[in-house]
This record gives sequence, structure tokens and C-alpha cells, in this order.
Amino acid sequence: MIAATFAWSFTSSLKLGAMKARLDSISARPWSEGDSHRHGDYLARELAEGTVARVYAVASGFVVNLGCLTLEDDVEVAKQRIASAKSILLTKVLPAILATNIAETEPLE
Repeated sequence: MIAATFAWSFTSSLKLGAMKARLDSISARPWSEGDSHRHGDYLARELAEGTVARVYAVASGFVVNLGCLTLEDDVEVAKQRIASAKSILLTKVLPAILATNIAETEPLE
């Protein structure tokens, strides 16, 4: 099994509800809304097989976690899935939600 989590902090003029509407309009499947006991409300969606992005509102703006969990032991397959998900996140998701001041950070979970 291979597991990894990456994260980026960012700011946006949008609230989570408006982000969901924008993301749903560019996605083949809708984004899910959830509530974490530790981090509050979030939006989530699979970006590539075995990867999930979660957008959380935090005091300083937002954090998006990108997690990968695969039962396969093939490191190259996991790397390809993570690379695909990162590309989708950075080129489609974050621009759609008007993300600015994007910086790598520690994952929330």
C-alpha cells in the first residue's frame, strides 16, 4: 500500500459554497461537501484514480489537501496518479476558485 498527502495554502475571494458551484460547473462529477471534526467544512473530489482533493477554510484563507492511497505496491503507478492529480489541481481546480497566494504547506490531516 502507498499513501501520501500534499497540501497548498491559498487565498480566494470566494466562500466554499461559491467554490463548489464553480467547481461543479467545470467537473464531470459534482464535488462533495463534508464536515471534519478537526478542520470544519470542506469540499472534496477524486481528481485521479486513488487521489482525493479536500479544500478546507482556515483562519488565514484556505488549505487544499491532496491525498493518495493505493493498495498497489507499484511506486511508478502511484507517482503517475499523484502527478496527474497535482496537474489537475494546479491548472484547473485552483484557477476555477480564484486562488491566489498559492504556496506549498503542511497537510491538515
